[in-house]
Amino acid sequence: MNLDLTRKLAVLQATAADLRTSSVVFRDTADMVTHREFQTELAEYLAFHRSRGDVPDDPAGFAGVEVERLGRVLNSIGEFVKAQLELGQALLNPKQNSLSREQIMEGKAAADKAFTALVENQHRLAAGFLNGDLTADSGVIDVVSEL
Repeated sequence: MNLDLTRKLAVLQATAADLRTSSVVFRDTADMVTHREFQTELAEYLAFHRSRGDVPDDPAGFAGVEVERLGRVLNSIGEFVKAQLELGQALLNPKQNSLSREQIMEGKAAADKAFTALVENQHRLAAGFLNGDLTADSGVIDVVSEL
């Protein structure tokens, strides 16, 4: 399956659905003909690529599942970051003037545990992304626009 083509066709399917909804107000014959040609060409293009196995039967449905998957991955990343921030805040509480030896040892144990889990969590979270899920533009990483 061609993931990039599938995502682009999902966007076209969504556009076609919006056009179908708005087509009831088309009054100009040229607009009606163009709309019909677009729908026909898209249907033929989809059928061709489905028959070759390039795209799933429903690219828009597939993209919806992909968005849900990415949502779960991003939520996991958010939970991981939140846990790390809470650990840091607990250790660096500005209201405390001093730390006891016991607090320092507890903090060290928590930091050691977090560090040990860090690499494992990074790999687990990174495994949630497929090639083509993310884009890097000018050093900024983001989810591709098709999703």
